[in-house]
Amino acid sequence: MADSVLWQIMSEVQRTLRENLTFKAMGDDPIPQIEQEAIRIEKVSVKQREHEKVFEYELTPGIIITPPGRVTMPSSEGENARDDVHYPLLLQIIDKDNNERLTGLRTYLKWQEQIARAFRNQPLPCDPLHVWNARVDYVDVVNEGLWVRHELFVTGIEIEFISREVRGLA
Repeated sequence: MADSVLWQIMSEVQRTLRENLTFKAMGDDPIPQIEQEAIRIEKVSVKQREHEKVFEYELTPGIIITPPGRVTMPSSEGENARDDVHYPLLLQIIDKDNNERLTGLRTYLKWQEQIARAFRNQPLPCDPLHVWNARVDYVDVVNEGLWVRHELFVTGIEIEFISREVRGLA
């Protein structure tokens, strides 16, 4: 039995980020490279944990991939035997920042742009999923609450993957 479509999408996003992109500092930014093990899937987003008193991430800088709050299936989309299902994922770049006003911003914005370009308006390469398109939005370009309260730089990219799935019992 195959994994859920959402899990397969999340795993493919993680694999793509780990194997096809390099996250190094730009110019003279004193930011370490994002290591492969710091690109991880988690149940709960950084934003959802924003108000915790103790807020620690051991692997920074890193990228957190989290499932959506909601998956939609617009009735007006699809074909006679298949439906289009929209799976939005939240990808968040996170780094310990020590409330530096400019340090690292050049690098963080470049990383955000790389992620967006890797997925925007194209299918996922994993054949059985039939993910035929992805829409990309930047969210919380700088999450001020996390920056002020926890000295963390957090920015987000929401990617909505559209999968064409067979109707009925499989």
